[in-house]
Amino acid sequence: MGAKGTEEAPPPGFTRSPSPAKAGEDWSIALAAFHSAEAEMRAFERATAGGSAEEEEVWLPVYEARLDAFGGAVRAVMRVPAPDFAAFAAKLELFFEHEIEPHSVDEECLAAVLADVQRLAGPT
Repeated sequence: MGAKGTEEAPPPGFTRSPSPAKAGEDWSIALAAFHSAEAEMRAFERATAGGSAEEEEVWLPVYEARLDAFGGAVRAVMRVPAPDFAAFAAKLELFFEHEIEPHSVDEECLAAVLADVQRLAGPT
């Protein structure tokens, strides 16, 4: 608190972290939206697997919309503060799985980083 009971502003270039309760709520909402978008995309992939080229032309715009929704859900999870280390570990796993260009990171290095994250996060 600053003078006369007023809250001081954060330094330039910094933002305040949300309260832990708010961060947990935002995280839960974003993660649920991600899981929902992922389930819709995977269900659509299963339903359209093995279709002909003509069928693909018909459903491709729907699939692209599902991919866009999935990408938006991944970005929403990345942007919301992780409320604890276990959530941060989950965020890192999603980041490496969905946000990094395939083969742009050495697979052994990636596996080592993810193993560290899981080990440090402890049992979930």
